Amino acid sequence: MHKNVTAIYRTHAVAEQVKEQIADLGISTRHIDVVPNRMDEATHGAPRDPDSYRSDLDHLGLPEDERHLYDHALRRGDHVVSVRVNHDDEKHINRISEIMRHPEAHDLDALDAEFRDEPRGAHNAGPGVATGRRDTDTDYGGPAVRGYAYDTAYSPRTARA
Repeated sequence: MHKNVTAIYRTHAVAEQVKEQIADLGISTRHIDVVPNRMDEATHGAPRDPDSYRSDLDHLGLPEDERHLYDHALRRGDHVVSVRVNHDDEKHINRISEIMRHPEAHDLDALDAEFRDEPRGAHNAGPGVATGRRDTDTDYGGPAVRGYAYDTAYSPRTARA
């Protein structure tokens, strides 16, 4: 089984710091995504254009019923870090989760409640994009980190647009 571990941060700098610390464990940077993958902090309260991150978000393999949370967080200027953990890297899952629980990580349960009444977009990831299901078998150490499980090898696109 493969897993995808995610968290949401307020700034690109913290997201990059988390990515670097996870890479220091020996996890390939090809398996660590920061969305958006560049610094573009939302300014003056203006929402981020969904077209600037939608393709990257599509290929994280998030379940459709959870995507709403990430979409709204990204739109308001937050940053998602997602780590694809294959069978060989599962020995690091506790340390990955610990790193991702950085003090600047959002409480995902609180964000769920905050965005619950926000309109949901009609966008779907589309055919050929694997989606996982919420992993409730693994303890990720609190509400700042979520994991998603895949019964088959999760293989996101290999090249970014």
